[in-house]
Amino acid sequence: MKAALDVLQLMKKNGVNPNVQIFNVVIHGFCCDSKVHQAMAFLTQMVGAGLSPNTVTFNPLISGHCSMGEIKIAIQLLGLMEDYGVLPDRQTYAIFIDAHCEAD
Repeated sequence: MKAALDVLQLMKKNGVNPNVQIFNVVIHGFCCDSKVHQAMAFLTQMVGAGLSPNTVTFNPLISGHCSMGEIKIAIQLLGLMEDYGVLPDRQTYAIFIDAHCEAD
């Protein structure tokens, strides 16, 4: 992740603003490393940059929070998806089904 963050800083230094795809890659990377709270900070940066998150943004965040047992936060993210006009997809629902099966 450090190398990815270094490239992101280099982009910004050279006046290249990250797009949704770049933010999604970084968010996914943090979530894969179980650093969901850092990933959430990038969601905030993404929105602050005027970019709209999509299902590719939200699914790893929801999955990461579910993996950490933070189902309530994952459900709040589902509400945030709705606020942004982003519809959950099959993967989103599968993440929740899996999380609820593991919780029982």
